[in-house]
Amino acid sequence: MNAIRIKQTVTPDGIIIPFNTVQQFKGKEVEIIISDTDMIISKVRKKNSLKQNLADVLEKYKEVKPFKNIDPLSWERKIRNEW
Repeated sequence: MNAIRIKQTVTPDGIIIPFNTVQQFKGKEVEIIISDTDMIISKVRKKNSLKQNLADVLEKYKEVKPFKNIDPLSWERKIRNEW
């Protein structure tokens, strides 16, 4: 698979793709994908903020010990109930 990237601003007349840029594809069927660069950057920022949010929650509740009253050996025996 060969690919090229052309970055342009869409004008009221559309997009002009210079032939010398796509000459290697002459006579071949091609697929053209148009993406919004701002949208891609926004998705990356969301991903980073989710990671930061998770880190903040873990930091906030680091003193919480939900399993401190559970004896791991007796819990395992009860769960397995094989013996």
